[in-house]
Formats: sequence, C-alpha cells, structure tokens
Amino acid sequence: MKKPIKIFYLIILSVTLILNGCNDQVNNDNEDTGNKNVNLTFNQIEGVKNEIALLDASESYNIILNKNIKLGDLFVYMLDKGNVLYGGLKFENKIYSLGVISDALIDKDQLELFDINVGSMYIFGIQGTYGSHTIERNYFTLEDNMPTKILQISGYAVEKDLDNDGFIEFINTYGTIPTTEIYIFQDNKVFVSNLNNALNAESVILNKDTLNFEVNFKEEQSEPMLFKYKNKSLIAAE
Repeated sequence: MKKPIKIFYLIILSVTLILNGCNDQVNNDNEDTGNKNVNLTFNQIEGVKNEIALLDASESYNIILNKNIKLGDLFVYMLDKGNVLYGGLKFENKIYSLGVISDALIDKDQLELFDINVGSMYIFGIQGTYGSHTIERNYFTLEDNMPTKILQISGYAVEKDLDNDGFIEFINTYGTIPTTEIYIFQDNKVFVSNLNNALNAESVILNKDTLNFEVNFKEEQSEPMLFKYKNKSLIAAE
C-alpha cells in the first residue's frame, strides 16, 4: 500500500513544479517590456447608470453654466433647494436632465462642458467635482434620438489622438501612485485597457505634450521608460 501513495505524491510534486515553471514564464514575459511591443487587451464596459429623463417643467432651477453645442444647449443647473449640480440638455424643443454631475459647493471653474467627435460618433460631456479631489467626467451620445450616458470616469481624463490615426482615445489617470487606463470606442461600444497591468508597472502617466507614457517599474530606476501608443499596442519610444 505504501508504494502507490509515494507514486501519487510524486505525481502531485511533478505537476506542481510544471505549473510553477509556467507561471514564472508568464511573469517573466510580462516584465520584459523594454525590448518589445506590448499588445493591450481591451475589455468592454457595460452597465453605465443612466439617469436621463425629461426635466419636470414644474421644477424651478438655476442655470450655473451653459454651452451651445451642435445638438443644442448643454448646461449645468441646480434645483432651488438642492446641494448637488445636474447636467441638462435642450434638444429639439425638449429639455432633458442628464443626472447628477457634481457637488454644488465648488468653484465654477471646476466645471467643464465639452463635445467631441470620435470617428463618426458624436459625444458630449460634463466634468464635475466631488469633495476636494474627485474629478468626474460624464460622457453622453444620442441613441434613437435620445441622449444616453455611455461612460463615467473618475480621475484626470483627457481626450487625445495618441497615434494620429484620426480616432481619439480617452486617457484617464488616478491614484497617488498613478494608474492609467485607455478607453476606446468601437461600434458604439466602450472598451478599456489598464496600462499598469499590461506593463506590470508600478506607475504610468501620460505626458500631454509629447504623448509619451512615462513608466516606472517596481524596481528602482533613475528615469522612467517611455512608451508610445499605436494601434492598440505600446511601443518602446526611441
């Protein structure tokens, strides 16, 4: 009876060693980012909370900020007895509430109204602030001739054409140790990739002037490594 037990343990030990070897190979591949391109994995985002409805004509509200965009008037408003700010859109003789977009106790210059074309997709948005540090950007588009929220980002987000291909990427950085994500739009769907995870990096941040990603790995290094984004990949910059 003892021999089968020994054989059984030997089999387990062999399988464990093989699996550990496989794991080391995967980790080593991920760490060796200095001499090769890194293909990014983009995952679809689903389930963005949509609070859009026609604004109740009986409600009294004050408009805080207004911007004329291609669709009509995009604005920020506050109800008479409210402590939060809402987004609004006047479109085709209807006024829509876009939901809560910010705390009310902030400076007006912390708000931003914007619109942008991403390929053939028209997107408009509002930036607000919660507390003293949390910046939030809300992105909307039209679906079936109705405004619809498609993305909500907390952090420091910018919209840039990173690889000069005519399509704009959304880049967001958050956290004390910077974590950076890229959002792309494809077939009216939103996808995201986490650059820190893809590079196995400690911190990643975008230089908005050069459009290089400055990357620090977990080991000590005197200067960050630089990467360019191109066609859903990161390429070591020269």
